Amino acid sequence: TPIKSSAASDVYKRQLVYFFYGNGLKVLDIVMGICSVICIGWAIYARQQLRHYKRQAPMIYIVYLGFNVVTTIVYLVCISVITQEFLLDVRSIANLAGNIVMIVLNVVYFQKRSSLFVG
Repeated sequence: TPIKSSAASDVYKRQLVYFFYGNGLKVLDIVMGICSVICIGWAIYARQQLRHYKRQAPMIYIVYLGFNVVTTIVYLVCISVITQEFLLDVRSIANLAGNIVMIVLNVVYFQKRSSLFVG
């Protein structure tokens, strides 16, 4: 069936990429997967803290956003070293810039509403 052949083709392509670039790429993918799972848990925790107006909630959220920026930068540097190609493109720059703007705007937002987060 076409679905099985497409899935098999995707597995073959993935194995070919890992074979070409070595285990470094596979390790990076696993580490980034773990970071993604950590981000999921962190985002849920931050959301719950914000929902209940906990005093530390704004900082938890801002550090979460900062963690996303750091993991993106580390990923771009590592993938560029592994592939020996500079992979910083317009989309990556826009993503990083957007995240940094979000951090700045949230810092200002939460400073103006610090009286709400006392619990």
